[in-house]
Amino acid sequence: MSQYTAISKSRHREAGVSVSDFDFAAKQAVVPVTAQELSYVVPTMPLVFVPRWQDEGLQLSALQSLTPGSNVYVHLNGRWIGGYRPAWYRAHPFQLAIDEGSNRQAVCIDEASSAFHADSLDGDKPLFNAAGEPSDYLKTVMQFLQQLQDAQRNTNKLVDELNDAGVLVPWAIELKCKDDAEHALQGIYHVSESKLRALSDETLGALTRSGALSLAYAQLISEHRIHGLLKLHDLRNLSSQPSVQDAEVDLDALFGDDDDGNLSF
Repeated sequence: MSQYTAISKSRHREAGVSVSDFDFAAKQAVVPVTAQELSYVVPTMPLVFVPRWQDEGLQLSALQSLTPGSNVYVHLNGRWIGGYRPAWYRAHPFQLAIDEGSNRQAVCIDEASSAFHADSLDGDKPLFNAAGEPSDYLKTVMQFLQQLQDAQRNTNKLVDELNDAGVLVPWAIELKCKDDAEHALQGIYHVSESKLRALSDETLGALTRSGALSLAYAQLISEHRIHGLLKLHDLRNLSSQPSVQDAEVDLDALFGDDDDGNLSF
């Protein structure tokens, strides 16, 4: 279980962070994405809208599984096989959150993450330098988290515009895997193409100017990636069999291995 704690010199002066696998994301069936990431996400993942936990709105997300509590883009050995790594994951083990002590927003780190070491190890990226000041790495993380937060706010605004226009509707998906297992997805939304076409010129113009219309079309274009998701489920079932070796299922070839591990948009 995650254990986020506000970063402080008194607590984390000797701490460091290493490159971790993606086990932390292995049970996430959806991941938030931002409008800035659309061109990277659409080639590999279907986009959906799910209820936001902060309020009554909807949140743009990438669908990563046909069943709750799993993520087929994370291999059984912890490797990420989805090509582009969403910014939400690249931020791990950091996040911006309200510090309960000061009631202010602070950069927090997940002390339960395998990437975190209270005493920095060889090869780790330190959080503080020898003078006890935030390291260049931590400064980069702070900048990235702020960019991600700003991008998420802008994306939520665009999604709200689509929702207010009445074009986001429940998406009933029923799929069958090779093992004949049937999957009926619930609680997700998508853009209704018919409702989009029925909008007035005035509303379409407003959505075009804001960028919300581009987001709507990106979601529609991404829907055929559901079939790739189904294929990954079949491969997951195959690779879980003891007789099948990793080399027999070239998962990276499905999406490629983009160089997107950097902390930048």
